[in-house]
Amino acid sequence: MPIMQTLAAYVREHAARGVPDSNSARQVPSDIQAILTVLTRRREGPHLANVDLSKTNLGHAELREAQMPGFQLRGSNLRGANLWGANLSSANFLEADLQEATLSNADLRAANFFSADLTHAKLVNSTLRHAGLGNATMKGAILSGADLMFAVDVTKDQLDDAITDQRTVIPELGRPLTPNP
Repeated sequence: MPIMQTLAAYVREHAARGVPDSNSARQVPSDIQAILTVLTRRREGPHLANVDLSKTNLGHAELREAQMPGFQLRGSNLRGANLWGANLSSANFLEADLQEATLSNADLRAANFFSADLTHAKLVNSTLRHAGLGNATMKGAILSGADLMFAVDVTKDQLDDAITDQRTVIPELGRPLTPNP
């Protein structure tokens, strides 16, 4: 088994979602954070394809500028995680908990957020072109300056629940949106 898959399997086993979190400091255990750093600092290549961290508890993980294109994060807890400036293009966040996560300046092109919870997530200046947002909860999500051009299944209700500004670009208009504070 290649090293990236072995490391991902360790994370899935030792940080499985649903395992009681004994860490009251609201941070990821040091062994898991170290592995995440190794997994997400690699630049490009086939070793990044299909890294599976589905159904893991990565709440409050420090993943600033992480390289995670195509990562599988289905059903994962990423509540409060710092993913500022991360490359998450084509990542799969199906039914993931991203409440209060920081995704500002992130590359989220073609990411799948179907049924994900983005409540109060920060997506300032993020690129969500071609991202799937069907049934995603976006209450209080900060979309200031976000580019949602060609986003799939985004609804007016979702945008009404989010915080936008004149720089927010939405699919139907292809131009800045009237602010929604």
